[in-house]
Amino acid sequence: MINSFISNAPYNSLFIIYLLISCNFLAQLFGCQLQNILRNYMYVKHIAGFFTMLFCIILVDSTIQKENRYLEGLAYAVIFYIWFWITTKTNLYITLNVIVLFLIIYLLQLYKNSLNNDQDNEFDKEKISNLQIYIVIIAFIVSLIGFVMYYLEKKRV
Repeated sequence: MINSFISNAPYNSLFIIYLLISCNFLAQLFGCQLQNILRNYMYVKHIAGFFTMLFCIILVDSTIQKENRYLEGLAYAVIFYIWFWITTKTNLYITLNVIVLFLIIYLLQLYKNSLNNDQDNEFDKEKISNLQIYIVIIAFIVSLIGFVMYYLEKKRV
């Protein structure tokens, strides 16, 4: 159960959330009052970020939508948003490395999706899935180490 949850997670949504947030300049299209709220209230930003993450997960992972596994999508959103938040509390170089790892996971997923469903490709898909899991583990460890280093650095100041 847990192994399936980990191996079937829509990790590409982690990369997509960074892309969406990097489009910050689009906020000027909102009305002045909404811009003011988003500029001045961090908790509103986090709520919007969480719902963006949830939307990405449901949009990216079509099986969640097709099989009505919305609670699973919600669980992924909570876990991924916490992970995203952790990466925002790291050194710039750690954050950039984690984003690159998310990009690699995303590109591997695109390649895996492009493979046909014949027997030869099933072995390749399994190898790619295993590689993605290893990269996820590395990204998570790097995120945690970066978070602890950042916390200790801020505590020292």
